[in-house]
Amino acid sequence: LIPHGYSKATRYLDEPPLRQHAHGISPHSSPGFGPRLYYTHTPCGFMLPAYALYRYGLEDPRWLQTGYLLFSLAAAWLWLEAFRILAGPLPAALATAFYMGSFAFQGLAQGLSNQQLDDLFRAGVVLSTLLASSKPRRRSFLTLAWLCAFGVSVCSPDSVLFVFAWVVGWDLWTRRRPNLPLWGAFLCAPLLAHGLQILQNVWWLGWGDAWMDLQVTFLHKSASAGTSRLQTLLEQ
Repeated sequence: LIPHGYSKATRYLDEPPLRQHAHGISPHSSPGFGPRLYYTHTPCGFMLPAYALYRYGLEDPRWLQTGYLLFSLAAAWLWLEAFRILAGPLPAALATAFYMGSFAFQGLAQGLSNQQLDDLFRAGVVLSTLLASSKPRRRSFLTLAWLCAFGVSVCSPDSVLFVFAWVVGWDLWTRRRPNLPLWGAFLCAPLLAHGLQILQNVWWLGWGDAWMDLQVTFLHKSASAGTSRLQTLLEQ
């Protein structure tokens, strides 16, 4: 999975003699480290469906966009079912129609990014936990919810906090007491997924460069966020 495009020549650009030509990592996201094509900070699970379609002959971008549109439509259906359980048929239909008419849906539904699978797995977590609290096969639905939580973490870090907060909040709402083993199990999903991401970085970069990249990226992001907040306060 080369996040630089499909050119066969890209595999050669990450060799040390040609590294100055690489553009896989923006120097803004990891200053002082240097760009490398075979590497990305974002978990790359969302690229697997596109890779599979491309690998087996569907190279037209329209086919790839259609595949990801189907993920978005499946996510909308899962949200409809979840809203129906929470609020009834009419509010569920109105909420889903409002969502599908929003820019968040229409602007991203046909893209080749992480949002479609992120939305699908996030809806899967919500619906599975709702079904687990009202169906006899509680363990099966909770297992499905955990797999969806792992899928969220493999595809993107964007919704990890939402998923964990949802599971904890819904468990407290329904059981009225903490279920620490359940919380720990769902906490393991992002830890495992992002641990695999770090091991992938180690496999490609080596322990030394992977650790240096974590330090540089964390410090850069923290400093950027702090500077942005300070600038906002000064302007106010």
